[in-house]
Amino acid sequence: LKYYDELRSSPENVLAQTTSSSHVVRVTDADNTTFRLCHLTSMLPSTNDGKNLQPDFGLYTEAAGLLAILDFNNRNGSIVPNLKTRLKDCNVRLTMEFQDTQFSPIEASRVLTQEILLREHSLTNPQPISMIGATRSAVSAPLAVLGGIHKLPLISYGSTSSQLDDKDSYPYFGRTVPTNEGDAVAAVSYLRHVLGATHCGVIYVKDGFGLAFLEEFLRAGRLLDPPMNVISAPYDPEAEASIESAIGILRHSRFKYIFGIISTPTYGAVMRQAYNAGIAGVPGMVWFLSSASGQLTTEGFGYDATTQADIAAASNSVGIISLDIDDNDAFSSLWGTLESNAALKEYFVSKHDSELDFSSFKFAALPSYWEYLQYDAIMAVGLAACDVKEEFFNGRDLFEKFIQTSFEGASGLVEFKSSGTRDYTSLSYKVENIVARSPNGQGRILFDAKKTSILEGSQWIHVDSFIYSDGTATKPAGSGLPILTVDLNLIGDGARIVGLLFAALAMASSLGLAIWTIVHRKSVVVRVSQPFFLGMICIGTFMMGSSIIFMSLQEPVSQTVLDGACMLVPYLLSVGFVTAFSALLSKTLRINKLMSHSQACRRVVVRRQDVLIPFMTLFAINLIILVSWTAIDPLEWVRTEKRSFDEFGRSVESYGACESEWQLVFNILIGMVVVCSLLVANAANYRARHISGELHEGKWISLSTLILLEATIIGIPALLTVSDRPTEFFLMRSALVVIICAAILAPLFVPKIIQARKDDYSTRRRRGGQRSSGSERSRMLPSRSSYLAGERSSSFHKERP
Repeated sequence: LKYYDELRSSPENVLAQTTSSSHVVRVTDADNTTFRLCHLTSMLPSTNDGKNLQPDFGLYTEAAGLLAILDFNNRNGSIVPNLKTRLKDCNVRLTMEFQDTQFSPIEASRVLTQEILLREHSLTNPQPISMIGATRSAVSAPLAVLGGIHKLPLISYGSTSSQLDDKDSYPYFGRTVPTNEGDAVAAVSYLRHVLGATHCGVIYVKDGFGLAFLEEFLRAGRLLDPPMNVISAPYDPEAEASIESAIGILRHSRFKYIFGIISTPTYGAVMRQAYNAGIAGVPGMVWFLSSASGQLTTEGFGYDATTQADIAAASNSVGIISLDIDDNDAFSSLWGTLESNAALKEYFVSKHDSELDFSSFKFAALPSYWEYLQYDAIMAVGLAACDVKEEFFNGRDLFEKFIQTSFEGASGLVEFKSSGTRDYTSLSYKVENIVARSPNGQGRILFDAKKTSILEGSQWIHVDSFIYSDGTATKPAGSGLPILTVDLNLIGDGARIVGLLFAALAMASSLGLAIWTIVHRKSVVVRVSQPFFLGMICIGTFMMGSSIIFMSLQEPVSQTVLDGACMLVPYLLSVGFVTAFSALLSKTLRINKLMSHSQACRRVVVRRQDVLIPFMTLFAINLIILVSWTAIDPLEWVRTEKRSFDEFGRSVESYGACESEWQLVFNILIGMVVVCSLLVANAANYRARHISGELHEGKWISLSTLILLEATIIGIPALLTVSDRPTEFFLMRSALVVIICAAILAPLFVPKIIQARKDDYSTRRRRGGQRSSGSERSRMLPSRSSYLAGERSSSFHKERP
């Protein structure tokens, strides 16, 4: 390295020749050996402010370039195979200078225009054949524009903005790193397919790099199904207030997944603001960063435990998504010589401003993949220079050969697209988990970086557990949004109690009246109405009342039980109604039959099968409908989202109900059977309206069927209006069932109970009078025919002595 520098600094000892159109210098040394010296200018940040050294993305990267020049000049093929054979006919040798850009596009532009382009090209003060850099896309952009004007290529190892592929604006820009398209695709893929995120906040530096990365991130997110919902928060790297505003946007978004496109110089300020805002370094928040924050993966990088503990806490458990370049043992071995070879380190330091303090500077123990890319960038320029046929070539000639260059380098196979950019599809990506260590003896907090996942093709391969900010390997639940609280609109406890009380009332009344019927089965009032009729009515209302129990079922009852309950309710209601109503219908038809036969003065007997005929007819019709419903499209418990959303578009309210596709059709069929039956019954009752008598049931049956008809006509539309409100729907259904049961039981049983009590009272009085007078025992019995005719008999039947 020093030898070729000395050739430049001793023009009196060499024969040098160049042309006005080329920056190549042909040199013949004292040994009569001819070289073509090609100069490179490194446009990297040696410092971050002109004073403080910048190891990551600066000095380390410069050193990697120096190693590439060393291998190229010495034809050392330990890293690039067959380098010596490939360069056997090439007499190009490289020299390089380091210019400090300080991460600043303004400073970089000043250096180029005032310190490089204004030079009078000569052996001792050469113009470069190419610039190497920059790190940031925001710095590369103006350099590439200025270089394009002067046909001066700019080859970068780390500027990933896809905007730099615009050959109209940046005609001589090339790079050994892919565009940020690959990083963005990898980031979006990991967030969705590994973490299940549907919403993500993105904070990005408002420069060429950040804007291009964001554009690629958004494009990749739109290709997902469903698309990734992204809230973007830009910040100006020069304004602290802008960073605070961007963090405020993320905090108000309430998103749990954050992706950071943060420039290296502003990383500390951004993460400090995020930590103070409570959105970084706290359980439940997950941060992933672009490779621009790759300094966290560098061995020995850390923060002061006293003054920068907040930045370290915010950086703990973040993930960095970057290129996955295999370790290159040969390069790592060469890298080690930077620290072990005192002469090499001294030479490196001598290439910088003498006012900079390198006394405590040390190279990292191992290189990062950025150093691999820088090594390949300079090696690519050297190989391209050797491939140019013209001895004195210019920048355009060099760049044309550059994009055609292909070789196996430190970072793998290096090939370029026509734009001069490396194709990202030939590389894989990785996720590294950054975990903070406890403060060391020097009061610094260092980090461990472990690879947790690798993207191969379109699949993420799990390598190791990712530790999140809560200290566990359990990924946060959900899609990256705040925990969703959904109002399930369950039936309230109070409403369920009321409904179950309704069920108990209907069932207990049915059971109690059935027992009363059995107990009083020999009484005249029960015998006249026939216990079998009354028993059917009680059974039917009991079944209808029990349906309320199954209506009350809801989550957390299992889906299987809920589905079964859904289909059981119409069976209980329909069969129960048929059982009870067929008895009423039979009674009504019986009364009309008695009327017609009484007018003809004929005796008629109403048999039990006369009751069963209407029952079996209605039962068969309803059973056919119910079985068909069960077979074709049974009711199932379905939870339906209501049109109520939070600020993220998530449904926050739902209700559960029994539904099926054919539900309306079968409900209409059953409803038609019920309504038709009620109309027939009411018509029959209307025909028997003129019958009068103390024990005549016709008016009570008429009242019952009329209430049923009214309840059906009024109740069904009312239920439809509250079908999406489970509590109201349940209460109305329960009340309707109780009303129907009461409409059947009360008109038929209450008069009988009252009459039975009257008969018992009359009987007790007569028996008491007979004992006190000593008169002949007798019993006054109203004839059965008079009850059936609706008139109480005035005759007395004497018993035989």
